[in-house]
Amino acid sequence: MPSEGAQPVFVERMLVTVVMHRRMALRRITERDIVARRDGVDGYDVQALTGWAGNGADIPVKAIWNCRLSASSVPVRLRFRRKLKLDEPYHFVSEAIDGQLGEERKWISVTVDHHGVAQGGPPAGSPRLLDVGDGFVQHTFAGYCHPREEYGIAFCWPRR
Repeated sequence: MPSEGAQPVFVERMLVTVVMHRRMALRRITERDIVARRDGVDGYDVQALTGWAGNGADIPVKAIWNCRLSASSVPVRLRFRRKLKLDEPYHFVSEAIDGQLGEERKWISVTVDHHGVAQGGPPAGSPRLLDVGDGFVQHTFAGYCHPREEYGIAFCWPRR
């Protein structure tokens, strides 16, 4: 059951691609496959933050595919092409770009602000230690991601 204030969608799949520049997060591209949990859902609110706990700063969000930016306030409202009906699926993509590259990232996290994220496949290897292959790290959360929780991965950079 979603908590009060949760967005009226269930996320079937959320793919967050973080493009790093050295040890800094330059871009975050987020693809969402959602299902409306009521009639008339016409958009999705997003907010992208950079920085550490307690001193996070907003970074600009852009509509990339199957949505449009309708407000430049925080959070940003991404409008859909049409109003969705209950249980109707929808796919859209947004991007956040951090132009202030000056802080090494020790973690990347995603806040679940909707009805939850569907269960995915099991990750390869240990659930606590992620392999780096060809400069990429990939992880699928095997269980359901619950509303109002935050999920992410932390980096253990080698000493210089």
